[in-house]
Amino acid sequence: MALVWLHHFNRMTSHLSPLSLLATLFLLTALIQGGSAQCPWEDEPETELQSTCICSYNTANELSIQCNDLTNYPLFKATLNKYVSKVPLDLLYINNSAIRSINENTFNGVLIKNLQLSHCRINSITPNAFRHLDFTLKHLNLQENELEQIPAEAFRHLKNLTLIDLSKNKIGKIPDDAFSTLNNLVTLKLSDNNLTLYKNSF
Repeated sequence: MALVWLHHFNRMTSHLSPLSLLATLFLLTALIQGGSAQCPWEDEPETELQSTCICSYNTANELSIQCNDLTNYPLFKATLNKYVSKVPLDLLYINNSAIRSINENTFNGVLIKNLQLSHCRINSITPNAFRHLDFTLKHLNLQENELEQIPAEAFRHLKNLTLIDLSKNKIGKIPDDAFSTLNNLVTLKLSDNNLTLYKNSF
């Protein structure tokens, strides 16, 4: 039975990116354990977050947060800054939510290793959107959004970034030297975009 379940799990997850797979495993773990761990804001009256977000801690006591169908993103940002400031975050995963833009200081004071904002209708990322994640962020997944340009300026300071997933956006071109400062970048995913490559794109 275990082998059959493993076979089906492999089929279901074979198309997922590493960060999506991590989020899926995190959700399955929470379900298997009969629920999620207590989120930092659990005792506060942010009822929407309690119904749309689940939390978990890994063996290193790093927090993971997964939110689906988040409708009040400003509330989430304020809550994140209030309760999760300086708390090591292994994963922040927001899916199927109306974020639309990532502005400066969004993650001020938050220490994130893996960030996935997928299917969130994001069409704008300001140059300093990830400025406070310079040395902590390793994986950045922005798949299935509405980006028409690569936010190269927002990436330039992310010295430890090893993976960027920009697949399934509306990106038309890659500007010169868009990823030139990302010396640790190993994986770049750009599938399902209408791309035009230039001489110095890479």
